[in-house]
Amino acid sequence: MHCGDLPRLLVFDLDGTLVSEGADQVALDVVSALQRWREAGVASMILTARDQIPTPILEHVQPTFTGVMNGALICRGAQVIAENALSPDDLRATLNHSLHDAQVIISTRDGVLAALSEAQQNSIQIKKWLGRHGVQLYRGQAVTALKVRFVHQNVAAHARTLRTVPTLTVTGGIPPYLDSLVVTAAANKGAALRRIAQTLQIDPGEVMAFGDSDNDQAMLSVAGRGVRIGHHPQLIPVSQTGLDDRDQLGGYLHSLLETPGLNTSRTQSL
Repeated sequence: MHCGDLPRLLVFDLDGTLVSEGADQVALDVVSALQRWREAGVASMILTARDQIPTPILEHVQPTFTGVMNGALICRGAQVIAENALSPDDLRATLNHSLHDAQVIISTRDGVLAALSEAQQNSIQIKKWLGRHGVQLYRGQAVTALKVRFVHQNVAAHARTLRTVPTLTVTGGIPPYLDSLVVTAAANKGAALRRIAQTLQIDPGEVMAFGDSDNDQAMLSVAGRGVRIGHHPQLIPVSQTGLDDRDQLGGYLHSLLETPGLNTSRTQSL
C-alpha cells in the first residue's frame, strides 16, 4: 500500500475491536466512518471467532464479506465462498483430552453440539441449558465440524498438545485467555484475508486489518497495514499502527479519509 493511497479492503476483528466483548452495538462514530469508507468504494470484512455475527452489527457495518469461526466459514452476503472443516482425525485428536468437566462446544454451519462427560449429561442444570439453547449432544456421530471451543481453567496443556498438529489452528490457552481454547482447521484469519483479496483480485498489501488478540496475528501479518487495538504482545511485531483501545477506532478511520492528497481513484472498481 503506497503512501497516500486508500486501502482497497478493510478487515476487522469483532470482539475487542469493533465492539466490546460479546456486544452487538457498534459505536456511532465507527458507523459514520464506515459509511464514508463505503462511499469511497472501499470493501470491508468482519472476521470473528464467533459462530454468527449479530444482525445489528451487520446492519450498522454493512460488510462486503463476513468470516466466522476464525475464517472457517467465509461468505459474501448469503453466498458461501469457502468452508474449512476439521477432518474426522483432527476432530478426534481435538476431543481427546483429560480436562475434567470441560465445556466443549462443536460448531457446524447448521448449529452447535455439546461434547459432554457422562456426569455433565446427567446434570439437571446442564440439561436445562441444552434445552433452553436448542443444543444437541455429540455422541461420536459424523459431523462437519468447523470449530471446537473449550472452556476450562486448565486448557493451556491441551492447547500445547494441539499446537503440535500441523493441520490445526489453535488460539487461546495463553494470556489473557487462559481458560478458553478455540480449535479450527488449518485455516486462520490470515488465510481468510488472502482468500478475499484473491476474490477481489487485489494484493494483500492493499488491505488494512484491525485486531486486538492472538487470533488476529495472522491477518495483521498478511495485510499491507496492521492496526493493533490495545497492547497484546503478539501483535506488536505485525502491526504498523497501534491504538490504545477501541474507543479510538472511529476517530482513526475518519482521520485516514481526511489525509491531504489522498488518492481514491483505485477503489472505485470494487
